[in-house]
Parts: sequence; structure tokens; C-alpha cells
Amino acid sequence: MGEEALGETIQIQGVIFRVVGVYTPKGNGEDAQNDAESIYIPFSTFAKSFNTRGRVGWLSMLIKDGVDAEEAEEATKQLMKSRLSIHPDDPRAIGSWSMAEEFQKAELLFSGMRLISLLFGSLALLAGVIGITNIMLISIKERTKELGIRRSLGATPTRILQQIVGETLFLTLLAGLVGMVLGVGLLEAVDGYLEGGGDAGVFRHPEIDFGTVLTVLCILLGMAIFAGVLPAIRALAIKPVEALRSEG
Repeated sequence: MGEEALGETIQIQGVIFRVVGVYTPKGNGEDAQNDAESIYIPFSTFAKSFNTRGRVGWLSMLIKDGVDAEEAEEATKQLMKSRLSIHPDDPRAIGSWSMAEEFQKAELLFSGMRLISLLFGSLALLAGVIGITNIMLISIKERTKELGIRRSLGATPTRILQQIVGETLFLTLLAGLVGMVLGVGLLEAVDGYLEGGGDAGVFRHPEIDFGTVLTVLCILLGMAIFAGVLPAIRALAIKPVEALRSEG
């Protein structure tokens, strides 16, 4: 420990190798520890040193997004069987192990988490809509005389409707944008904490994509219009004469 390994020699099964590089894993998790305890050697060098004649005992493969893992695994086996003159129906000649099942379990878990997040997020949005609706109703009650004067001066119901819905849209979108900025800031803070704490595994680099932001903005827009309907109806129900008599 603490010695300079670069340029030194090590002996493995009677064969002497020279260290030409040192790999330092990031983080301090289990995967990082396994990487730190591993020795990497070029395949051709290994074959010459231990006289394996290019034999491969283990092969790892990544597949593209959208490709079925089981189909890719079976196609790879059939290709290798044809190259190695193995009967295509021999199930024991080539063993395999796939992470597809574990990946599907993880996807199911995250789908459940997304569903729960959507449920609580919808409840939070609903509570926000109710709050903004109440604020606008109180505002209309306090501005009864103002609305009555505007109606008596010729303001059309459409103009009053546009005003109330516009104010509701402004309040809702402003609160939503502030919330999204705070959410992105929180994700960046979590990312920095995970980076400083070592290997975070599948939870590394949490982020939100632009499509999700647009979806949230559209939902906020719909919620704002919905929140402004009741106050607008209340404002249109005010009669100019009664409004002018109001003390509010």
C-alpha cells in the first residue's frame, strides 16, 4: 500500500508482467472495490503468456435499446454454434446468463415509484388549484365594486372572463415555474451529494428531461384554466347595480 506501481513488475503463475498503467476507480462502493482489486491485461497478451491459443471462456454483450434481450441472446447462441460447428439444438454447448429479468424487475419497481410520485404530485397540484381558486374568489369578493364599475362602463362578460382567467394563469404558472426551478436545484444538490459520497449505482446523476418539463407546463396550463373557471363565473354573476351598492 502506498507504493508506486507504475513500471514495476508482478508475477502471475510464473509469468512476469510489467505494470504500464494504474486504474483508480471513482467512489468507494462495492463495485469500485472490486475494480480496485482487479488486474486488466490485453487479450492477446494473456493468450500468448498462458498459451490459451485465443480461447474465449466468457463473453459479455450489450444490446441496443428496443431490441428484445431473449431474441438477441438466442440469435447470438445460434451464430456461435454455426461458427463452432455445434448442433443448433444442443442446449448445453453454450451457457448464458442475462440481466433482462433483473432489469424488468427494476423497471417494475421504478414504474411503481413513478406511479406513486404521479399520484402524490396530482394531489399536490389539486391542492394548489383549490388554493388558487380560493384566493381568486376572495379577490373577486374584495373587488366587487371595481367589477361593477367596469361592467357599468361597458366591459363585456368576455373581457371580464379574460381578466379573471388571465390572473389565474399568471399566479399558477408563476408558482409552477418557481417550483420547477427549486426542484431542478434540489436534483443538482442531490447529484453533488451522491458524487461526493461515492458510487451511487443506478441512482447516479438524477435528472429531469425537457419533455417532462413541457408536460408539466401543459398540465399547469390546464389546471390554471380549470382554477379560473369558478372565480370567472362568480365575477360574471355580479350585477352592476348591486356591485355599485357594495361597501367592499
